[in-house]
Amino acid sequence: MLLREYGPVVTIPDAVNLDATGSAYYPSRQPYDSCVRFIANLMDKAAAMLPATVSPTELGRVTSVTCKAMKARMLLYAASPLFNGNTEFYSNFKNKDGKALINLTYDANKWKQAADASLDALNSAVAAGAKLYTSTINTSDPFQAGVNNYRYTMVDPWNSELLWGFTDPQTNSIDLFHLTTPRIQGKTYNGECPTLSMVEILLYQKRPAHRRRPLLRLHQPLYPQRHDHQAAPEQGTPILRVHRL
Repeated sequence: MLLREYGPVVTIPDAVNLDATGSAYYPSRQPYDSCVRFIANLMDKAAAMLPATVSPTELGRVTSVTCKAMKARMLLYAASPLFNGNTEFYSNFKNKDGKALINLTYDANKWKQAADASLDALNSAVAAGAKLYTSTINTSDPFQAGVNNYRYTMVDPWNSELLWGFTDPQTNSIDLFHLTTPRIQGKTYNGECPTLSMVEILLYQKRPAHRRRPLLRLHQPLYPQRHDHQAAPEQGTPILRVHRL
């Protein structure tokens, strides 16, 4: 998570003595690829020691499948153009000693490493009983069935596609649902989700014209009503029109 949030970070392979000084006590940031190798090695060691599944009373604990899945995601990020030979953004991203923090040379083998790790994670997950989620909401519309499968895999607790879950019982008003729903006075707080401005930037401003969503094209008649509420047909709960893109 530190690598995902901050990029290159400090890695601590061994315990640091309380009386350590200098670079032993204040180590410098390591290059991104070094961090990836360090974390991947720890994930491999943890996966070898952890069970593939846990009992219902231990849901939320890390498993070997969790480790393999997180490792695969990390290697996918490392192989992506964002961190694999990105001279556009990182040519001057260096430590104080001049060491480059992002490898500026493209390495196609990183995709192979990510693919191998993903296949290992997938096979381990299937062997542990995981499978693609299917919504239980009845509908004769194949498109809506696909929408339901994608939407409710995010919120249906402990479904078959979940590899690592959040165990908060969510019995109070400061739970994940309330924090990730658009703000409604006295009910939800919108503290941990993209703003509508970010959604519009993603779906309209940052896309070529042929890929822009119709509702977010400025000349469309519904554009001024994109923030209006409408009922979700499968539940009757109010949602924003822009969510129906």
